[in-house]
Amino acid sequence: MTPRRLRSAPHRRVRTAGMEHGRSRPCAAREHGRFRWWALIAGAVAAMTLGAAQAAPLQVFTPDAIHFWRLGNGLRVVLKEDHSAPAVAINVVVRAGSRAETANNNGIAHFLEHMVFRSARAGGHDSLSAPIEAVGGLINGGTLRDFAHYSAVVPAPHFRLALDGLAKSLIHPIFEPAAVDAERTVLAREAQQLADQPSAVAWDTAFQLAYGAHPYALPISGAHAAIAAIDADALAAFHRRLYVPGNASVVIVGDIGPDQAKAAVAAAFGQWKAAAAPPVVPPPPPLAGPVERIVSRPAPCATVTVAFRALGISQPRQVCAADLLLALIGEGYTSRLKRALVDARLADEFSVSFLTQAAPGLFGVQATCSPDRIQAVRRAIEGEAARLGADLVSDDELAKAKQRLVHEYAFANETFEDQAATLGFYEAIASYQFAVGYLDRVRSITAAELQAVAHACLDPAHEVWVAIRPESRAQSAPGAAHGTGAIP
Repeated sequence: MTPRRLRSAPHRRVRTAGMEHGRSRPCAAREHGRFRWWALIAGAVAAMTLGAAQAAPLQVFTPDAIHFWRLGNGLRVVLKEDHSAPAVAINVVVRAGSRAETANNNGIAHFLEHMVFRSARAGGHDSLSAPIEAVGGLINGGTLRDFAHYSAVVPAPHFRLALDGLAKSLIHPIFEPAAVDAERTVLAREAQQLADQPSAVAWDTAFQLAYGAHPYALPISGAHAAIAAIDADALAAFHRRLYVPGNASVVIVGDIGPDQAKAAVAAAFGQWKAAAAPPVVPPPPPLAGPVERIVSRPAPCATVTVAFRALGISQPRQVCAADLLLALIGEGYTSRLKRALVDARLADEFSVSFLTQAAPGLFGVQATCSPDRIQAVRRAIEGEAARLGADLVSDDELAKAKQRLVHEYAFANETFEDQAATLGFYEAIASYQFAVGYLDRVRSITAAELQAVAHACLDPAHEVWVAIRPESRAQSAPGAAHGTGAIP
């Protein structure tokens, strides 16, 4: 799920297989602008560079190409110098995602991300996007559970324009009441669109069941009542508390050297008033026992979601093993789940997902099927999960999974924008260094490690199961109640 071209990466791994193939976005990601000719050239050149390097063990991020420093106010800065194309990608991450919310202000992190783009005054324009798009650039923004991010890609001569615009909008956003009211309408519409998607409802329900009172349970898009109550004062208070330099990182990738980058970042962000990062929300307690929920709602077919509380970024080898499990069980035309679900004609399509997070995330499988096959699909998914924990993977199957994952990692990081997104992601939840050592860790995972991670994570005693069951015509009539019940 990347907002740009919807390609997966270890930090955002989603695959769909079946009658149709696609990618899923983060539920609160937005895209602004579009690629221009120079951005396409940058991607092509970066891809050729990766291809030429495949004679040796493929490495996407090498330590000698990356520079790291801190500003005096605590802001972390990461630069990957690459002069293969005349472009620069910038990604600013702020550790202020929905994890920093409560039930009372759920949706405020996403709300603030919208307001940064809407209310920024950069270069005399009324939005951050206008001056950047005027020089052929593009911008993106998104909100996840652990952080919000703001990124731009521009021709190298306009690097300062983009950096200064991002800095101004992030440090000094404007919360005009009329603009806040207008954006609230946009957010309500986005939330309703998600509420109309059975797959999104199923995933949100799975997170609610898996995390309980922990803020990971909150939907990133926000709750309707909470969004309605968020005003300019609330947004300003959230910004003051969390949008501080000690809680953010700037990642730069492209055609710029360290001296120029250091001077530019110091000029743009150096006056950002130093403040300590807020306390980190503690991790969620262990999931006690399996939990399930059956939801009846209008839908063309049934949706089955089986998820397990997995791992967080603090366990790097195990995270890489979980990524390999995902590749093995659900990726490719010969994957185990494709054989068990689609080839067996139990499900029309399925997706697998494991989003690496600061705290333990969910390893999940979602499938669509006819209502009479809900339980059969659940049993098939649980059976494949149990096999991974019970049996050692063969050397051949493990080698193929590693090859697929390594190539996918390279493919997901072919452009400067992709690389800035990956480095920024890991900066937000741990450190950019996770990305540097990722491929070496993947290559060194053994079959025994894979089995141990599967046995520990894919435990039926800690399973979350959600089924979206299509309503009957009587149930979907006006005034009919929605609820849960037994499933065939």
